[in-house]
Order: sequence, then C-alpha cells, then structure tokens
Amino acid sequence: IGVETYFVPLAVPTESDVRALALQLPPKVKGDQPIIGRLTVSSTVETKKTIEFTVDGAPVRATTVDLQCGETLVPLEWPATTLTPGDHDFGVRIVAEDVEPLDDTAFATVRVLPVRKPLVVGPSTSPIVQALLVQAADFERVDAAALTVEQVSRDTVSVLVLAGVLPQEIQGTLGAHITQSIHDGMGLFVAPAESATDWPKWQEHVL
Repeated sequence: IGVETYFVPLAVPTESDVRALALQLPPKVKGDQPIIGRLTVSSTVETKKTIEFTVDGAPVRATTVDLQCGETLVPLEWPATTLTPGDHDFGVRIVAEDVEPLDDTAFATVRVLPVRKPLVVGPSTSPIVQALLVQAADFERVDAAALTVEQVSRDTVSVLVLAGVLPQEIQGTLGAHITQSIHDGMGLFVAPAESATDWPKWQEHVL
C-alpha cells in the first residue's frame, strides 16, 4: 500500500515581523547620572529598523539598528541632566509595517532624583568654603542667620556642613527639622572653623 506524500514549500518571509518585547530602565536615577537601559526586540528575519524614542510623549531622537533573526538587545542611554526631578515616561516605537503594529512599542517610567549637594552653613570666608572652591566642588552656601527649613532637605542636601556653627546653636523648628533630616539619611559634618589644614582628612565626609 503506497502512502502519498505531499511536500509543501515553506515560504521564507521577506518582510520582518518585529516586536518590542521589553524596555528595561532603572526605576530611579540621580539627576547627574545617565539613564542606561536596554530594549529587547524580536524579529523573524535579519533586518534594519528605525527606533524612535520619546520622553513624556515628545520625540527626542531616532536611530537605525541591525536586528538579527530572533532577539536583539539594543542598548539605550539618556542624559538625566536634561530632565527635571520627578517621574518621566520613556517610550520606544519600532518603525515597521507589519501585521501587529501594537506590539512595536514599549514604555517604562523612571523617577529622576534631585542632585544632592553639600550645604555649607557659615561665612563665605570660612576655611571649608575656600577649600571647596579650590576643589571646584559643586555645593551651596548660606549664612547661619539666613538658613531656613526649606533649604534643608534630605532630597537635595547630601551633607549639612556647619562651618564655625555649633549644632546646639540651631534651635526650634529648624533644629528639629535638621534632626529629622539626619535621621532620614542626610549627613552632618561640623567643620573646623579656624583652619583648612586638615582638609585632606575630612573632605571625604563632605564630597
């Protein structure tokens, strides 16, 4: 008894079907650091495709990438310095005309944190201020009499530097707020008021 056998030729796809499988970005990043992530793309054939990038719905750039048959990891990087602190929505769209255009996009949300800087409380002539200026450090300074609750925040101040000011001199609501901010993770450093000769030893507490 003979068995009839039929051979059906399988067509090799000439147009790729691509999918944006995942957009992986860090959930949080400091405002002075780049946002580094990757996009995983699936394609049925080797091809070139243009990928468009958006931030908060606005287009920022487009790039052409080589996609292999299967999955391709596309590295991504954005400068966070161009973004204000807060949550930002990042999106990618693969420019492709295929049967499932909805799977050509992917989205992720990143929280950009404020850049935390040392805050020096004391006169501009204090040794630590002069040492920081020599180091070209990025810091803020305020006279003790002008210090307010709004200026002291764990989100914006990395370390509170008291230059010639004793902690017990700061009382009331401001003192309580500083104490709470320290408990929340803000650093506190009491700097020498008379000399900066010890700067190499105590700069690690500030920068």
